[in-house]
Amino acid sequence: MYPGIEFPPKRGEINIRLMNSVDLDAVTAIERDSSPSPWNRSLFAGCLSASYFCLVAIADNKVIAFGISSLVIDEGTIVNIGVEVAYQGYGCGNKVLRRLLENLANENASKVYLEVRVSNQTAIRLYRRVGFTQTGVRKDYYSLGHTREDAVLMEKKFL
Repeated sequence: MYPGIEFPPKRGEINIRLMNSVDLDAVTAIERDSSPSPWNRSLFAGCLSASYFCLVAIADNKVIAFGISSLVIDEGTIVNIGVEVAYQGYGCGNKVLRRLLENLANENASKVYLEVRVSNQTAIRLYRRVGFTQTGVRKDYYSLGHTREDAVLMEKKFL
């Protein structure tokens, strides 16, 4: 799909840095192409101007993934993670998630929460691999056009 890009990416090829306003178009495009209920650009811009921790993953001089978390007192939330479709399955989401969790741990979070579409089994497996457990289900949480989908609620506790 992308000439000259080898998969999987070589170790060290993916760099992660803080998201900034220059990244908003790329992040919005990733979200639009990878999510059935995408955020718009203004939601991402709002995260940059509020107290969220926003990251992007860079490969081949372009944004290929993003992650956003928040922290209130000692409870973190993984707000959103997205990976460009061509890079899915090669560890980009894992790398972004681990960096978000590392930051939350450094900020003294005692636990982290997230919600994920019940059909997103790839993400659910990733979350389980890094220590999240399912704590519940929110019925009809996600709007998918004319239908709705349940959200799996997950939690990770830091020791």
